[in-house]
Amino acid sequence: MALYGIGQSNCPSEAQVPTPQPRDTAGAVQKKDIENQRERKNRLHPQQEPETEVEDEQEDTTPQSTQPQTTVTLSSITIEDATLLDPEALDRVKADYLNRPLTFDDIEKLTDALSDLYHQAGYVTSRVYIPPQTIKGGQLTLKAAEGKVGIITVESGRWFKKRSVLPYVTLDRGEHFNLNKLKRDLRRINQNPDRNVRAILKAGEETGQTDINLKVTDQFPIHLSTNWDNMGRDLIGTNRLGTTATFNNLLGFGDTGWATANFTRRSFGHGEHYEIPVSSHGTSIGSNYYFSNLLLGTIQGLENFRITGQAQTISGYVKQEWVNTEKYKIAQDVSLNFVDLETSINNAITRQQVGGGRFNDSVRVLRTGVNIERYGQSSRTFVRPEASLGLDILGGDVARKPGGIGSRLGAGSQFLKLSGSAMHTQQLPFLNALGIFRVSGQYTPDSLVSAEQFQAGGAFTVRGYKEGTLIADKGMVSSVEIRVPLRVFPKDWKLPLAEQSLNDALEAVGFIDHGYTMVANPTPGTNQNQSILGTGCGLRYRLTKYLVGWLDLGFPLLLNASNKQTARLHFGVQSELF
Repeated sequence: MALYGIGQSNCPSEAQVPTPQPRDTAGAVQKKDIENQRERKNRLHPQQEPETEVEDEQEDTTPQSTQPQTTVTLSSITIEDATLLDPEALDRVKADYLNRPLTFDDIEKLTDALSDLYHQAGYVTSRVYIPPQTIKGGQLTLKAAEGKVGIITVESGRWFKKRSVLPYVTLDRGEHFNLNKLKRDLRRINQNPDRNVRAILKAGEETGQTDINLKVTDQFPIHLSTNWDNMGRDLIGTNRLGTTATFNNLLGFGDTGWATANFTRRSFGHGEHYEIPVSSHGTSIGSNYYFSNLLLGTIQGLENFRITGQAQTISGYVKQEWVNTEKYKIAQDVSLNFVDLETSINNAITRQQVGGGRFNDSVRVLRTGVNIERYGQSSRTFVRPEASLGLDILGGDVARKPGGIGSRLGAGSQFLKLSGSAMHTQQLPFLNALGIFRVSGQYTPDSLVSAEQFQAGGAFTVRGYKEGTLIADKGMVSSVEIRVPLRVFPKDWKLPLAEQSLNDALEAVGFIDHGYTMVANPTPGTNQNQSILGTGCGLRYRLTKYLVGWLDLGFPLLLNASNKQTARLHFGVQSELF
């Protein structure tokens, strides 16, 4: 059988192509939780796939075969220039076409099946074709045309220039073009909420090459928001006010940062964060700084004591992305944290008995965690396991200041702590409802300083109880929540400046929360195990970008000495000024 005129095409195939969190920082935590509640659809649907377009796609001018439908039996099939695919995968496809009569159409189906192997692996501009030949002795020779990357250009936006995009693209000129690799790069780049990059593909100047034009669409990368909630503590003031400035291209390299300040009646705190990508393979480095200062209110039995406290945390971290596909994201971070806490009791007797009345905790914590996200058609799952190791290095020592003592008897700077959290969000088959399940906890064999202890009770753990009702070395909290859109208004009703109708902006909430804590090494008279349980209802609203918030009314089902209220209202409001 003689085969002629089956050549290769040089046109690209058409295709449509978290940071260590602030630890117990007022405002930053509030901001994140409200933002997580904004768009119910965004929490459920898979990540938005990066866009690619194909320009100047040339029509395939390969002449159609006019070969008569004679048959040939092949004893061997050789594929030349195939370097990208597993030979065993190629052999499995070829095996179906050996030692049986084949028509010319069958051989074309063979090349299509082999080309599909390339396409499934992301090499969409690569293919297998039949070079002109005469088959003798049942031996067929095929050729692989493996497409490569041509010129890569960037169309800069107003705020994001070439230097904030091109260094983070892993494809290089001259390497084999892989659409999956390009999509992964675009997903990573487009994680910045103020920058969207799409790829425009066109045939390169040389045969088999594909040029890539990265087109940037952006918006002003600086934002300012304010927040108000009642998540403070009784001794410093329950009402908290805060403001946060976010910078999503701080120095022009795609680097990000934010600064936050928060106030209560008797406390002030601020925090700063910075992160910059350092490689095209998902590696970034960053740092966090937090400081708070407080003056406790009157404590029964200690009316003559003036109690003040300061807390400072400095941390540096490295973050590496391991997986970034349409359905999964996996990233790991490793951080070293310098935590210094000091409590002073300004009373003459205490100063004599406790060396100046200072209680000091200085711990150095090596922490690592893995963020695992899965996106389904009607669900989303997030899991984070974390391990923390307290080290007696670089000034890490409880009661290290002269005359001071530790804040907690038996707690030291050396410890091991294992913790984790998970959240699953699922679209339910009734009333367009959304189900949310959360669980978090930690385990340690050691007595921990206060900054590393586990807390249960409050707006984001067990509603119906005040913040930090239970504080212990280990414990667990879990929550089941159902949200239902309030379809009580005409469909076209919306507020001025609103992005969506009132029906889409309001959700009714029902929930039940549980918390359980244990003290690792209890002293005589200490209650080792404690539980709390709460239920209630609430509201989520996003009326405009200037008015976003939540409202929960919780009822405690298990009362204890520190929480004797029959109900507690939790609320938070955020306004995005720009």
